[in-house]
Amino acid sequence: MSAVRVRLVTPDLGLLDAAIDDGAALARAPGCVPADSWKVFPDAVRSARDVLADDPASVRWGPRLIVLVAQPSMLVGWGGFKGRPRDGVVEIRYAVAPGQRCRGIARAAVRELVREAFLSADVIAVVARTDAALNPSARVLAKAGFIHEGKVGDDEIGNVWLFRYDRMRGDSQFRRGSSPGPVSQIAPSGRAAADDRCGRDQIGLPSTKTSTRPGQGASIPAMADASSSDGDS
Repeated sequence: MSAVRVRLVTPDLGLLDAAIDDGAALARAPGCVPADSWKVFPDAVRSARDVLADDPASVRWGPRLIVLVAQPSMLVGWGGFKGRPRDGVVEIRYAVAPGQRCRGIARAAVRELVREAFLSADVIAVVARTDAALNPSARVLAKAGFIHEGKVGDDEIGNVWLFRYDRMRGDSQFRRGSSPGPVSQIAPSGRAAADDRCGRDQIGLPSTKTSTRPGQGASIPAMADASSSDGDS
């Protein structure tokens, strides 16, 4: 099986408007076919559009469209960064269309987000959060080379697991994708575990609450870090 390749498209305001209102216009803009339900969370896309309208410069650390490189190329999800880096650390999020899950797309998207983050010399680490339980989201991050940092509190969604990828670890660790602690227990053998891995490809799910985080400069949906899956083992 050939490796899955994705590219991240940085949307401008017009592209996000097309994403919200007109699928045909969206297909013409990034030069690809939109997958069914690619937005996964339409309200979050609208909120990302509003943030960009208020602060155009925020696009560098804002949303990304996830395009599967294929024939034809396909828009399979969206995600990006959850605001500007704070003390050299930036947080990522993503969501993949239901019909495109369990193909390795989520892991490829995470890798691309990390690569893009480290294009900035100011970024020393990339982090992501999931539910504080064994879940496919954690497997995606472990496979992408993130290290489980432990459980942390979140004022809006309770306890979560924090995962971190440090620049100093280098490309060799990124390729290896090792991870200690509870991540080593994820996806045990058996059909039930395989089925669980093919659930929801997403990290950073929008809740109905809003929050203003330092460095973001605008109110966006609070990201409830729920379980997800990728299916690439």
